[in-house]
Amino acid sequence: MLRILLEAAGEEWTGLLSRKRDLLVLIGGPILYLVLFGFLYWQNVVNHIDTVIWDQDNTSLSRMVTDSFRDTDRFNIVGNVASQEELREALDTGKARAGIVIPRDFMKDVKKQHTSEILICIDGTNMIISNAVVSSALEVVQTLSAGVSIKTIEGSGVLPEKAQKTVLPISFRPRIWYNPTFSYSNFLLFGLLGTAIQQILLLFTSITLTREKNNRHLAHMNLAETGAYILGKSLPYVVINYANLNFILALLIFGFGLTFKGSVLLTLLLGAVFVTALVALGVFLSIVCKNELEATQTSMLIAVPSFLVSGFTWPLQAMPLPVMILARILPLTYFVNALRDIALKGVGLEVIGSSILYLAGLIVVFYPLSVVTFKRRLSKNIGAPLAGETYTG
Repeated sequence: MLRILLEAAGEEWTGLLSRKRDLLVLIGGPILYLVLFGFLYWQNVVNHIDTVIWDQDNTSLSRMVTDSFRDTDRFNIVGNVASQEELREALDTGKARAGIVIPRDFMKDVKKQHTSEILICIDGTNMIISNAVVSSALEVVQTLSAGVSIKTIEGSGVLPEKAQKTVLPISFRPRIWYNPTFSYSNFLLFGLLGTAIQQILLLFTSITLTREKNNRHLAHMNLAETGAYILGKSLPYVVINYANLNFILALLIFGFGLTFKGSVLLTLLLGAVFVTALVALGVFLSIVCKNELEATQTSMLIAVPSFLVSGFTWPLQAMPLPVMILARILPLTYFVNALRDIALKGVGLEVIGSSILYLAGLIVVFYPLSVVTFKRRLSKNIGAPLAGETYTG
């Protein structure tokens, strides 16, 4: 069986090395994707959002509002508009992503201690930009409001310290753990790493054995020898992608500065069971699918929605029950969330142990299932008995 395993592994290695383009895609594809995404989220936060001002008051206080927005990194004041039509045109054409509207009699109402509302118009087609605008605008307006109120109270003869306590009797201070800078790199790249590896790996392993189901030499192997053969065919993909996964992870941490607080050994273990589970799944698909086209289509059908339903960006508890069940089945769900918890929270085996067990369970299920199914397919296609002679190579 060891000879069969080594011969099958050598055969697959030779085939991969002879197909230079396939080998380049297998190794270089995930690296290229993650380098691209790494540079894409290099800035970590969305700043310099193009913004226009519609100042209907044109007073010293309204200009102070404009200056307050201009002084933040989040907003890039690109111009002024003089009407609602001009404001809508700026948002429609993409000249601006946000518009700040200061109402008429703004300063007069503030001095009379009447409520005066600044309107923030936002292009909501991009939720990341709209969320950034809302949070930063709220911070600017609250700071401005407190400052104006304090000056008004001080003007009536109240001491500054007492004026501040009068204006802000209750305050709050948020403390964000694990990703305090709201870094998009920390938020997304760990998930995209698993997605890229899965996409390429399933694409290649799902066609590994599609052409071997009519091989007369293989039909005479017994179940143990069939298992050794499948393991040998799978081994190169496990080795290549496991090395690739760890190389890219090191690149993200040391090259792009992603946070990593957890255990290296635990991460290596998680990566090993994830890659092996994907290979086991891919090999099983290559056996049950009729041809390479069907295997490729099936693997993409599994891979494409995995990231969307993994709970990495949209929480599982907010998904409909059927989608949640699908997410709980797919291996990517268990890898990407566990990897992010290790990296950002520094959690241990007691937290992500169930994820590792599930991925290991997929290996235990799909590998024997592949062996039995492959043997039956060989027997059916070629007419050999289920337990035949010893494999002679």
